[in-house]
Amino acid sequence: MVLTLLISLLIFYVPAPIGGPFIPLGWVPAGVAALVCLHGVLCLTGLGVARMAYNSQTGAGNLRAHRVFRLMKLNVVVMLLLTVYLFRWPLFVGWMFKPVSWLPVVDDLALLLPALLMIVTVMVFQHSFERGAGRMRLGRGEYVMLRVRTELAILLVPWLMLVLFGDLTRVLFGESPHYELIDTLVSVALVVGVITFAPRLLRMVWQTTPLPAGPLRQRLEELCKAQGFRCSEILVWHTRNHIPNAGVIGMVPWLRYVLLTDALLAHCSDEEVESIFAHEMGHIKHHHLGFYLLFALGFMCFYINAVDLLSRVGMVEPLGNVLGDELTVGQALIMLVFAALYWVFVFGFLSRRLEQQADLYSLRMSSEPTAFVTALQKLSALSGTPSGAGSWRHFSISHRTSFLRQVMAHPERARRAERAVRLVQLAVVMLFAISCARLLVL
Repeated sequence: MVLTLLISLLIFYVPAPIGGPFIPLGWVPAGVAALVCLHGVLCLTGLGVARMAYNSQTGAGNLRAHRVFRLMKLNVVVMLLLTVYLFRWPLFVGWMFKPVSWLPVVDDLALLLPALLMIVTVMVFQHSFERGAGRMRLGRGEYVMLRVRTELAILLVPWLMLVLFGDLTRVLFGESPHYELIDTLVSVALVVGVITFAPRLLRMVWQTTPLPAGPLRQRLEELCKAQGFRCSEILVWHTRNHIPNAGVIGMVPWLRYVLLTDALLAHCSDEEVESIFAHEMGHIKHHHLGFYLLFALGFMCFYINAVDLLSRVGMVEPLGNVLGDELTVGQALIMLVFAALYWVFVFGFLSRRLEQQADLYSLRMSSEPTAFVTALQKLSALSGTPSGAGSWRHFSISHRTSFLRQVMAHPERARRAERAVRLVQLAVVMLFAISCARLLVL
């Protein structure tokens, strides 16, 4: 749901001209409520289709059921576009909360309410499907809260912190002649602070505890020492034994954590846990987190260049102050389309290859190379995800395991894959440098 929420934030906060409402403002909540209900009806229909596909007891049927829930997430985006551009929800929220504009965050929570309701609706129907498939022990409320905490909080909590401090700055310094400078400095400081201290924040939001002392911890610490890998702590990520996963957060060693979920630790052998831990190490050793940050910073740079080039041929108006001015209809449309292409397709393409590079690192560093293949298969079975189902950021499990087996049989495949990833990364860095240089000389 991370991608769905990211696109939702973009839809609501792109400074586009929405214009006057087609219907009286008092009718807007009814229209938005109707869209939320329509989304629920479509999800109910999708649930029936997913159950029919799954009950066919075939791999293809399970894969079709998985894709139905992808369509539900896409439907959230469609409904939110209608919420903003048909019913003018942002105008209604601004009008409704204008008398209490001094209250921080409240209007932003109201603005995001339709998105949160639709996303939670998808979660509720997915819980029904998983419970019917015999893969779910959690109650509906526990399941939804777990997914909100693990999937939405990673974006929502930092975003609301930025909004909170932005609102406080406006309340305290809104009348100052230096407000724009103060607001810019506070925004920059907040972004740097969130990026730096997000690991500590996520450690609390995701409910983690240090991995207990024992043979497994000793094994992982010896691997870290052998490979010169430093982190602040190895953590158990508590998910009520529901999510088999792992992750690494933090770009600097003293604020870096490796997380292993309780479900992963409960079902994987020490060799398999070590191989998954090595995969997370691979992200750091290959500087993937820094590359992701560069890619995020590049979004606005590439967008400004794209609009500037299109304005030169008369397709769109030139940009003013993109951080403060309202965009024109053409500029806003370009931003939405460009963001979809950039984050869904380009970032997805890069992310899948960086994940493959981390897979190769695990294969080299694990004491038992085949353990990572068996770990991937086990995690796929535990999560109920079809082995042939890829995702936005990962190749499918069948693709990953097949590739790793080929690499074990033919090591030169790994060298070619590594070379291709480095070339792609180099191309992105060079494009970013050229784009920045072009903006400086304009």
